[in-house]
Amino acid sequence: MIQRTRACPHCGGAGTIPESFADRLKHARETKTMTQAQLAERVGTSRPQLANLETGRSDPSVAVLIGLASELAVSIDWLLTGSEPDHG
Repeated sequence: MIQRTRACPHCGGAGTIPESFADRLKHARETKTMTQAQLAERVGTSRPQLANLETGRSDPSVAVLIGLASELAVSIDWLLTGSEPDHG
């Protein structure tokens, strides 16, 4: 897996930003010390579906994507692209 060299803003800069949505999702979940089951329950999906998202086997619905960003305290932009939105 290719890793970008930029520091991850969501784990206190302790790691690098994962390249794919699947890897960013897993990284954010682990940073919050949540299990797949815990996160899945909080966003209204199943643990197997979350596992599929974390392995890149499926893409999230808009509703699940919004829930993931909210529960993990990250932006949708970061989950999808690895970059924060430019507001200026």
